[in-house]
Amino acid sequence: MPPFPHDLTPEEQGFPGPAAAPVLPDGPPLGLGKFAIPQQLTFQGIINSINHVYPYTHDEALFHSRENAERMRYDPVIDACLRLRMMAVALLTWHIEPDDDTDPQQVKAAEESEKILKSVPGQLSMQRCLLDATWVGRSAWQNRWRWKTKSGRQWMYPTVTGRHIDGDKLVFGWGDEVGILVQGAFVGPTRNTERGRAYFLTPQEREQVVVHKFEPTDASFYRPMNAGSIHGTGLRGKLYWLWSLKSRVWSLGIDYLEWFAQGLTAYYFESGNANSMREMKTWIETQAGSRVILVPRTKDGGPGYKPVERFEAGTASSQFLQALLTDYFDDLIVRHILGQTSSTQSVSTGLGSGVQPAHSMTFENIVKYDATGLQETETDEYLRVFYLHNYPGVEPGRFVFDIDSPNVQQMIENAQAIWQMGGRIDEEALLETAGLPVPGPDSTILSNVQPMQPAAVDGMPEGTPVVQGQEDESDPSKRGAVQLARVGRKLLGLRGSVNPLIGIR
Repeated sequence: MPPFPHDLTPEEQGFPGPAAAPVLPDGPPLGLGKFAIPQQLTFQGIINSINHVYPYTHDEALFHSRENAERMRYDPVIDACLRLRMMAVALLTWHIEPDDDTDPQQVKAAEESEKILKSVPGQLSMQRCLLDATWVGRSAWQNRWRWKTKSGRQWMYPTVTGRHIDGDKLVFGWGDEVGILVQGAFVGPTRNTERGRAYFLTPQEREQVVVHKFEPTDASFYRPMNAGSIHGTGLRGKLYWLWSLKSRVWSLGIDYLEWFAQGLTAYYFESGNANSMREMKTWIETQAGSRVILVPRTKDGGPGYKPVERFEAGTASSQFLQALLTDYFDDLIVRHILGQTSSTQSVSTGLGSGVQPAHSMTFENIVKYDATGLQETETDEYLRVFYLHNYPGVEPGRFVFDIDSPNVQQMIENAQAIWQMGGRIDEEALLETAGLPVPGPDSTILSNVQPMQPAAVDGMPEGTPVVQGQEDESDPSKRGAVQLARVGRKLLGLRGSVNPLIGIR
């Protein structure tokens, strides 16, 4: 249970820390390893000083309407953009780098860890679910670990049956404790929050849960209810009011279709005459297929009197509402999530325009941004745990996405230019860049080696080189060279075939 307000530590009450002192290598770290100012005390109001947890209203959507915050995710435009953004990151290849590539122990640990973790199914699901923090601001994945014998030793292994924890279920304490909302039947120790009971993970349980936070951001001094954004703030809160206005326009559009799509018919009855109103209402109820209104009017028997009047719907209003929804609201949402619109719709660029490459570069930068944040989370909360139990005492490696793929076409062109100028090229590195394996001793090799001429045979007499298949035996002075060339071809035939495309094997 958290302490009462009068039991708060000096740091939690905002008291100044000890006086500055020299930081010695064998002494305590700078600032005793604590923050200079507690974030929870930097607001005009006190946030949950009794249970020491951050409010759940960490973004505008939850602050205004929890129901709308949940409905936003089902908007097809938002869902399509988020899936495109998350899949682009989750499908990236990755590897593990040692912290010190000159340490053989760290290099070996990184190679073994990469091989083992890549063999565990479910990596794609874990990364996709963690990337849901892009929308909510925080997301978690819990693993189940087991011992498994592999390569002659025991390994602490994550199983394939990990599970996603929705970001809105997470609760954060003042001291960075992580809790999860639970139901009333839960029998473990809990703390009360605005949304009910929350169970806070023990240090050992915390190692089983990977928590990814997207753009942790402090809130305004005047918004203490948004203080929880320090543990992540997603795109949902930034797009909420735009989406809310879009929903309002949608309701106007539906009302317009409901009332005016089939036209509107006005029926008049004599004002003050109850029998006239009942008769007109009874007659109207027998009609179907259009919207009608019943309007009282003074009795008028003149030439312009119409007991029924028809109003046909215009198309300008419906087209305006449609354009407002698709060309304004949806485009703004797509641009905010993906940075451009060419990934989801065709864009007129014109001949020679650089718009499409610029849009592609913008989306690539967003993918790099998301991937860099996710690899930091997986390094600290996933790979570190794997090293802790399988390589105790070894500095953990780094989880790295292969973000910057080389421009293979440009590299090959550069290599060709260097080769023609007499430069030296590393064949193995060039093949690796092109995504081709290095040929093995038993591989069928294709090369651009030209057919060997008789001039390459040892002891070739001086004279004009002879082209294969065009020897001339009529000249006695050339007869010996012709016979020697035949012998050379037989020797080559014993060693392997000669072909302009295959070469000698």
